[in-house]
Amino acid sequence: MANMANYFFHISGDQGLDLDEFGIDLPDLEAVCDEAAMTIAGFARDAAMTGGTLPGRAFEICDDEGTHLLTIPFLSGGSKRFSQPAMRSE
Repeated sequence: MANMANYFFHISGDQGLDLDEFGIDLPDLEAVCDEAAMTIAGFARDAAMTGGTLPGRAFEICDDEGTHLLTIPFLSGGSKRFSQPAMRSE
């Protein structure tokens, strides 16, 4: 089994940094990127269903020592507000 490291997914936004107090154990940075992609997709899905917004602009990934490793943006451009999906009538 690969050595696991604890990675923290802090969320940066207009109000500053929302700190991840617990982190998640993952084997490497590739797994970190996969986890971020799945989480961002969930944020976007929730925002689209509610007409809400994403909880920030990016993940700031840090290790146990607080060293910044990666910035992973939630969107590559455009608005962070989503419209509710149109209701289909049949």
